[in-house]
Order: sequence, then structure tokens, then C-alpha cells
Amino acid sequence: MHIHYSLEAAVINDADRWPELSRLLRDAGVDTIWLYGYFYGKFWSSMEEMKQARETLQRCGFEVGVIQLPVGHPGNSLNPDDDTLELQLPMHWRYRIDGEGLPAYYCADIEEAMIADNAEAARQLRDAGFTRLFMDDDLRLGNWGQRIEGCFCDGCLQAFREAYPHDRDRAALRDALDRRSDDALVRAWIDFIGSRVTRLMTETRLPGMEMGIMVMHLGDERHGIDVAAIRDRIPECRFRVGEAHFGDGDFGVPAGKASELFGVLFHLGQMGTERAYSETTVFPARALSSANFACKAQMAVAAGVPDVFHMSGTWLIDADYWQAFAKQLPTLEGLERDGAGRRSYPVHIAYGTKGRGESVAPALVPLLAGLPARPVRGGDPDLHSDLVLDSVFGLESNLSPDSDLELQLDRELDSRDTRGVLLFFGEQELTDEWERRLGEYACVVFDQAAAERNRTRLPVIAASRVRSWPFKAAESPERTASMLRQLLAEEGAEFPYVAEGIDTALIWTPEREGVFLLNLREETSVGLLACGERRQPFSLAPLEITFVPLG
Repeated sequence: MHIHYSLEAAVINDADRWPELSRLLRDAGVDTIWLYGYFYGKFWSSMEEMKQARETLQRCGFEVGVIQLPVGHPGNSLNPDDDTLELQLPMHWRYRIDGEGLPAYYCADIEEAMIADNAEAARQLRDAGFTRLFMDDDLRLGNWGQRIEGCFCDGCLQAFREAYPHDRDRAALRDALDRRSDDALVRAWIDFIGSRVTRLMTETRLPGMEMGIMVMHLGDERHGIDVAAIRDRIPECRFRVGEAHFGDGDFGVPAGKASELFGVLFHLGQMGTERAYSETTVFPARALSSANFACKAQMAVAAGVPDVFHMSGTWLIDADYWQAFAKQLPTLEGLERDGAGRRSYPVHIAYGTKGRGESVAPALVPLLAGLPARPVRGGDPDLHSDLVLDSVFGLESNLSPDSDLELQLDRELDSRDTRGVLLFFGEQELTDEWERRLGEYACVVFDQAAAERNRTRLPVIAASRVRSWPFKAAESPERTASMLRQLLAEEGAEFPYVAEGIDTALIWTPEREGVFLLNLREETSVGLLACGERRQPFSLAPLEITFVPLG
């Protein structure tokens, strides 16, 4: 495990401030500092200042990298309390234009001029001896949300027409993307905007440079972030997962923590854990309590993230945060040791198909109810690579994932597939990709919202293993939790889950023969852990995350 923080060179070069800050960081386990680099089309510090800071950091035993803001964030995301920050883009860059024809202020389009400038900045950093670059999560072509985004400036519209001939103007294209009335067009546009982000990554990847990209909370292809394409072009690329809950107002409640965990698991499913980083962020200053600051890091490590990345704006995280983090450092290190090995998630939560505009509202009840669950997508090549049991329901399978869908769905229950449970909760679309995968699951559950959303398809796939519940999971969390546990008990689940209690998440580590239990409440949580026929009571302190051996 490595612990990271980002700083400007001026702080490190300040002989009055740096010694005390250095001590605080080292005590808190921080071993890598990422210097502010090329922000909004200009260097935050001079190259000489950055080199001086690097020398100081290396003498103090820190590793050094550079963080870049190549595109720009909408609004002042660096420090909303500082109105002196220079956030204007270079005059020769194009602003990103939204689907209504309005500029996204502070945000650049990814076009030739800005690509060339960012590549030149990378060359200057490499020539100065810097070898590690991390792109901030402004590297995208849209803001968070359900819509398929992108840049709709005249230049991008013309480039898209050349790549995918069509006769729609900006308004017609925006409408087609919103209604998804032309599937081929939607796919082509998503590939088009994704190629822009991927190209910027590849153009700034120079020989001798290590690259990384930070991804916003639940960011995906609809925002131009094609993780699979980036991994294909830059196999050694580092990825920071998106977390988004930076203050007690949202992270301080169980649903906020579950939403963060959902986002972490969503990204790990695409990025893998080997080169993953957390987003352990406080924003704005002091918005997050020190207890929740530690909880964010512990949650990421329990999920399998090996690198903790502390981030703030351009202010410094206060000393009391670092002191509190240092006190819990042995706990964090213990979680890393206990979590050695892969995680397994026999319960899958359907969550979209390659950014094609589906609902972005995550189904959190399975996590709040303590099921070993993660979000998955219909287009993912291997949904079941993390499963470790021959049969998660105690029955051997003789089904073939390649056999005809209707034959699979009509098999008798005594020859069930062993690949777990799929949950379609909320406004998730049963796309062609998803329909082809249903036969890979022992049981598929649609709540009322998902059944209504896909009512024209459900009669086609009706079968004994497909269930439709007459209520909406998000509106009936207690009933949903009870029904999920009843389903697992009836099916004879051979994997661990929380049988009693709520707001306790569970992450299964079968190679360690145990689970992580995550108390998402700021009060004591008690419950019952189930695994097969065994029942094991537990009691967790407020915000406690702990490893529990099974047996």
C-alpha cells in the first residue's frame, strides 16, 4: 500500500512551512507527493521551482510525480474560497460546447491545439526529469449525469460527420442521443468522444513516462471515458476510481457511503485493482470529518484498492486530519494484510451497457443489506471472472453460456447455472447485450421499476428463473433487503451475506476465508452473518471496518 498527496511546489520550497508539514505527512504514512503541473493550459509553478521541490522531497524520502489538469473543470474546483485563481483557458484553445450550443466555461474541447500544448508540457516535464504523470478527472468530455455528453462545437460536429456520415444538425443530434432513437448513431458518437480522451492520453505518453488518469464518480463512456480503450492503448496505465462524496453532508449518511462503495466497485470492475488509486478527498476545506476521512480510505482498501490518494483543492488539509489519520494507520495496514487476494461478488447489480445513456441512479439496497454485490454492465466481456466456487448455490451446473437463451431459461431449477444472482433494479434498460447474458445467471430479479422500463421484453424472456417483484426497490429498502435475504436462503446460497441487520456492507475475500464488514453508520451496528448453514453474530463500533474470519 502507498499513500499519496498532491501539493504545489511553493509549499515544499517554503523553509518555514515544509518541515512541520513533512513530519505530519510522514507520520500519516504518505510516501508519494504529486506536484501541481500543467493546469488550464499553463504551468502552476516554474520548472525550476518544481525541480527544487522534487529535490527537497527526495531528500525527505518521498517519491515524486506530477498531476495535470489538461482540460479544466467547470467552475472553481481548486478552491471556491479563492477568487484570485487564474482559470481562463489559452485564447487559442476551443471551449467545449454543449448540446444546446452553449460554452462549458473553464472546460476545453479536446482538439489539435490543446493536444499539442499538453504534449509539449509533458515533454518539458520529461526533459526536466519527471517520469510520472497523473491526469486529473477533468480529462473528459462532459459533466456527470445520465445524458450522453461530448463537445458539440462546429469543428467536432464536422469531424463526426466525416467519421460517421449523417445529416443531423446539432439540435437533431442532441435529440437523437437523448432519445437513443438511432442505436448505430449513439454507438458511433460514444466511440467518437471516447477516442478524443484516449488520444490525449496517448499523445502525452512519452517514452520513459508512466501515465495515469483519474475518473470522476461513475464516469464512463457517455463522458468520453473509455477505460477499456485506454487500457488497450496504455496497458500499464494507472487509474484513480471516482468517489464524489467529499463532505459529511453526503458521505456522513449510510446511503452516501454505499454510493461511494458502489462507484469504487463499478470502476474496479473495469480497471482492475493492480494499478488502482482511491479518491480520498476533502472538498471544500473541512467539509469532511476526520473520522469520515479515515473511513473513506479504509473503505477503498477493503474493496481492494492498493493506493490511497488524498486530495484537496489548492489549500492544505489541516494538521488535525493528518494526526487522526496517523492514529488509524495501523488499522488501515491491517485491512490491507487481511484483504490480500481477490474479492468475489456472486450478486451482480445491472448498471448500464457501455455508457449508452441508461439511468445513473445506483441501486444501493444490495450493498446496504450486506450482500457480496457489485455493479456490472451488459457489454463487459467476462462478468464472472471473480467467482471462485464451483456452485454458489450448492448445485453443479450443466448449462453452457453459449447455448440458446430460451433453452437456458427454460431449464429446470435442479440444473441451475451456478453464476449467482443478477438484480435489475430501477430504470435500467434490458439491452440486447444484457438479454444475451441472462442465461448465465441462476436467478434474475426485476423490481417494479425495471419491469415497467422493460415491459415489452419481459414476456419474451419469462421463465422459472426470472422473477418480477411488485414493488420498487429504492422506495422499499427494508422490504427489498428482506426479500433478497429470503431469496438467498431459499436458493441455498453457499456464499456469505448479512442475514440480519442493515447498513452493514460486506466484501467477500474467499482466498482469506473471511469477509470485510463495513459499518456505514455513525453508531453501533449489530447483526448476523450467514454462510451456508452457519450463523455468526457480529457487533461493530461506529464506522468500524473489520475483517471477520468465516468458521
